[in-house]
Amino acid sequence: MTGILLSEWTKLRSLRSTAYTLLALAALAVGLGVLISSGAGDGYTELAPAERDAFDPTQVSTQSYLAAQLALGVLGVLVVSGEYATGMIRTSLTAVPRRERLLAAKAAVFAAVALVAGLVVGFGAFLLGQATLAGQDAPHTTLAEPHVLRAVAGAGLYLATIGLFGVAVGTLVRSTAGASPCWWRSRCWSPRSARDCRAAGANAWCGGGRRPPARA
Repeated sequence: MTGILLSEWTKLRSLRSTAYTLLALAALAVGLGVLISSGAGDGYTELAPAERDAFDPTQVSTQSYLAAQLALGVLGVLVVSGEYATGMIRTSLTAVPRRERLLAAKAAVFAAVALVAGLVVGFGAFLLGQATLAGQDAPHTTLAEPHVLRAVAGAGLYLATIGLFGVAVGTLVRSTAGASPCWWRSRCWSPRSARDCRAAGANAWCGGGRRPPARA
């Protein structure tokens, strides 16, 4: 199993899409987090008293994970669908005939990368966001405050989970063009729906909500 894990790590590391999507993840999570924090801090003085009481600096600086999930979800899809697109899946299955072992190795390697990436950008977005709020004299917090560490770590874990969901959808649909909208819409949960997505081109059904025509 160690050899399979090393092989999957080599494949994931060698993909150009891995670097691009991780850079996009950092830009969305950290960059957008700073922008959101800056806007919230700038407008804090204009809030009503009730809104000031409800102001949550932790939530403000971690909101960007809602956009950042797109990057890890797409990368999760590409981990599987990319091999089907290039035909490398034949080589992988020749080396590892047992599909469940191959899929388990892919999921384990991706989960480790996604977890580290999610935690790094999660803490980065939080720390820079809090620094931005402090610079604008708006309420801010630290990791030492109650429940803050759990919330920030939870955002990173959420991103890793979303990425694994992308791996699952990519495994079912086996097409980047079909799996990406299916992942986003969260419609393709079963092997039967995955086959229907492939037959209908996926975009029409998963993107528009229309069921493909019945087969003869």
